[in-house]
Order: sequence, then C-alpha cells, then structure tokens
Amino acid sequence: VRAMGLQLSWSVSLPVDDAAELWTLRVRNAGSDTRALSLYPFFTIGYMSWMNLSAAYRPGLDGVVARSVTPYQKVEDYARIKACKDLTCLLHGTRPTAWETCLEAFEGEGGLPSPDALRGERLGDGDAVYEMPAAVLQYRLSLAPGAEVEYRFVFGPARDDAQIADLRDRYLCAGGFERAQAAYRAYLEAGRGCLGGAAGPWPRFDLNAEQRAWISAALPRAEQPELPEKQRLDKTLVTFNCIACHERAGLGGIAPERKPLFTGTQ
Repeated sequence: VRAMGLQLSWSVSLPVDDAAELWTLRVRNAGSDTRALSLYPFFTIGYMSWMNLSAAYRPGLDGVVARSVTPYQKVEDYARIKACKDLTCLLHGTRPTAWETCLEAFEGEGGLPSPDALRGERLGDGDAVYEMPAAVLQYRLSLAPGAEVEYRFVFGPARDDAQIADLRDRYLCAGGFERAQAAYRAYLEAGRGCLGGAAGPWPRFDLNAEQRAWISAALPRAEQPELPEKQRLDKTLVTFNCIACHERAGLGGIAPERKPLFTGTQ
C-alpha cells in the first residue's frame, strides 16, 4: 500500500508443523520529510465461548493472550475439553508503546471505521474481563526520509503458557521466520511431481499416503554416492541370498547347529 508518502506491506506465511500465522509488517518513508507515526496492528479474536472470555497483555510472554473455556454441560466432557487449545495469542518481536485487549473499549461509538481509542495519543493498556477480546498494539515512531522499519508477529492458538513461550522462542528469534518460510517452500515443493497429490505434467501413480511417505524416505538414501567395492559385494550376496549357505569374510554361512545336516561321509 502506498499513501501519503508511505509504503506499507503486510505479508503472512505458515509454518509446516504449527497452527500459527507468521505476519510481517514493513513501513518505509518514501517522502522527503521525517514522519512521526503511530501504527496500530489489529487482530480480531472473536466470540470464543459463552462460558468465559478474557484477554490481557502478558509482558513475560511478549504479547496479548486471550482466554476462553470451551463450553460443556456434562462433567464427563471436561476431560475431553480441557485438552483444547483455549488460548489465542498475538506475540510481537518488538515491544509496543501501548495496547488494548477489549474490543468495545477500542471501538467505542465510532466502531471499526473510526475507533474512539485512536483519538488519544496512546491506547489505554486495558484488559478484557468477560468482554469481547481483541489484540491491538500501538507503535509510535519517527521515520527519516528513506528509512524503513519491520515488525514481526505470531498469531495462533495454544493450550498453555508453555506452548506460547515455545512459539515465541521458535519464531521470534534471529532467522526464525526465514527458517519457517524455507521449510514451507520445501513442503510445497514435495507436493509436486509423481509423489505429490497435485496434477501436473508428470506421470501419475495410484499411491496412497503411506506409500508416498515410504518412497520419499527411501529416495535420499538411493541418491547417496556409489558404495565402495566391499559393500557392493556384500550387497550382492545379501540381495541374492548367497549367504544362506555360503560364507565370505565372516558374512553369512551355515549356523553351527545346522552344519551336521550339510556334512556327509562321502
């Protein structure tokens, strides 16, 4: 987006193994004057449960954490629902100037088109207690002409604080986003070709998921450098089962308890 001498870009990527969104915001001053700005990254969380809704900023976890309780009516259901990921977190790589976690306090009478909270210099650092949660951060900065800043966020569900800390440590570290993006590109590339499920300009084989997994695991080994001579000989003996009755350099041969069956007097 380009407007009023500023260039802003949002991008999102997905990790292969975690249910999370990795967001990157870049802001560049393309004008000729220094700009004083307030940025307000806003992530909706929504109505999660009628039993409990809350959210607060957690400095120790570097982000906003919203809580809920999955609705249940029978005592025997509690063992099942307590394993649900009832936390939603928005983690940041750069500490914000201020924040707001109550949607109603942020919107006020102006609603999302013109939130009341933006009329002041800074957000109210409020909590949501049995109220609709939201994750709103505020960054106040000064950008010289040509200067650019980048902010990174992780947004997703979690079961407890330990999982939230794990997401933060895995992705909001040096090279965390880059490693996740490289892994996802490799994941997409693995879906191409004969072993992928997508159609394309390649042969199509009727393979199930397990067969594809086994072949994919075997291919790197098949592409290893050529075996040395001794290993090639041993491989040949094993392939043709020569070692069932022949012995070579300690490989194979008749078991001692079966040797009398192969011994004669003539």
